[in-house]
Amino acid sequence: MNNDYSVLQSHGLTDEDVETQECTEIACEHCGEDVDREDAYFVREALYCDECVSSCIGCGDSVVTAESIVTHGGDVIGDCCRDDYSECEHCSCVVHYEEIGFVNDETPYCQECLSYHCVYCDECEQWHNGQVCGSAYINDYNFRVPLEFRRGRKESSGLKDYFGLEVEVEADNDLAEDVDALDYLFCKEDGSVPAGFEIVSQPGTLAFWQESRPELESLLENLINRGARSYKTSTCGMHIHINKKAFKSALHIFKFQALIYNNPAFTLFFSRRKAEHLENWASLTKESTNDLVKKAKGEGDTYERYIAVNLPNAVKTVEVRMFRGTLSVDGIYRNLEYCAALLAWSEKASIAACNGMASFLKYVSDNRKLYGTLYSFLKLQNRVR
Repeated sequence: MNNDYSVLQSHGLTDEDVETQECTEIACEHCGEDVDREDAYFVREALYCDECVSSCIGCGDSVVTAESIVTHGGDVIGDCCRDDYSECEHCSCVVHYEEIGFVNDETPYCQECLSYHCVYCDECEQWHNGQVCGSAYINDYNFRVPLEFRRGRKESSGLKDYFGLEVEVEADNDLAEDVDALDYLFCKEDGSVPAGFEIVSQPGTLAFWQESRPELESLLENLINRGARSYKTSTCGMHIHINKKAFKSALHIFKFQALIYNNPAFTLFFSRRKAEHLENWASLTKESTNDLVKKAKGEGDTYERYIAVNLPNAVKTVEVRMFRGTLSVDGIYRNLEYCAALLAWSEKASIAACNGMASFLKYVSDNRKLYGTLYSFLKLQNRVR
């Protein structure tokens, strides 16, 4: 340690103290705690205790921890080496510039997030967050369109039960043009899909979706035949949005959530996801009963993205995220009818009925004509009679 006498004197040590070493304690410049002079660290013309000083991972010099960057792994980066490190935009870890890649030539990503969430474009020789160049029919992630609420041919205005679909797909970008041909569908970038896009729909009633099934089935078959996939991936999911006005009360929203969260074995079975993927992308374990009540009542900012049912205050929809991605028309309509049936059932069901599946499954069975795809699936799986 470099014993600069002027610095020592500023801490109350006299020349005599320094020469005879009779005074053994000084106050740490940062925390003020007394520390033995021989154990103190001299950093930037001041003395610090061991608790307030770390070794810079870049150069090994002693630095003041509170004035430095501390990575998620506990490494410390001082001002001396700060320019040599960057924070990953996706996971916020701090890594050396030699291990950083830049998305769209400007946004820093660590190598793990770069390989998992981004795709390299041979055309412009840059990394992109999900999409490569030439994606004329793939909109930015934040893209919004004016909502056009679609109804069945015999339905009148004033309805409130609308469902919007989101299906994540791994596919060549040129397939987005086929999706765009249907005027109620469009495509968006999605960071969770390394090479593909998300198919997003306008909101529609259950009757609208059932009437649209033939043309949607034709589109899905075309996508599959041209190499698109959603089910056999580790990242793709399907999400269904329900407008909040479809729910009659906070209690209605609570019961809708409760059936999903209170019956994790059935939810896992029906989602068609693997358990670890469900936990990663649509967790059933991060929400307490109190959380469900708060969300239902719209109290506070309860937004947590990777859970089975998203209910952020700032958004006008309830998002069901539990489903595995699929391009099967039966799979899509099974999930859609599940949400529609749960919406209808939970309005009048008791809270106690949400602790099991019997009441809901009986409701589906009793209304099998309305929820034909859902009923057929549950029948095949021996869940209903």
